[in-house]
Amino acid sequence: MQEPKIKKGATTHDIRADLAYTLDAIPNNPKALDLASRFSIKYASSPDFAKRQKPLVRSVDCYFDRAKRLTPKNPNVWSQYGVHLHRVGQYELALNNYKKAIELSPNSSEIHYFMGLTYLKMDNMSEATISARKAYELGYPLEGLKNKLKEKGVQFDEQ
Repeated sequence: MQEPKIKKGATTHDIRADLAYTLDAIPNNPKALDLASRFSIKYASSPDFAKRQKPLVRSVDCYFDRAKRLTPKNPNVWSQYGVHLHRVGQYELALNNYKKAIELSPNSSEIHYFMGLTYLKMDNMSEATISARKAYELGYPLEGLKNKLKEKGVQFDEQ
């Protein structure tokens, strides 16, 4: 899947306005939350991008906070915020969000997979392996986590 370019909005010339509108109307919109996450990271890490764009209308944390308050039982919001926190290196907070997401949706292979990637990033191989086994047991299709564990010397056999 090709990542969309972060240049302008669909209905305006300002992507920020479209994101603000969408997330005001539908706070848990997964595509808009993901785009807000990627926009904020790119804005913070790319001086050229920051020169061409203004910051988001609200902080990405504000958007996720609102989505979690309005739809507290939506595991996807918690998981997506975990992905955002992982992207910015806040691994403990990412894990807390994944744990809440798993509490709400214990059979989500994707959440277990993301959690495994975060544990791996934290060099916690035993927890990464547990999460990976659960993800693959639940049918997660991508081999990335398994391959990363093997690269780290972890003997990974699906049980």
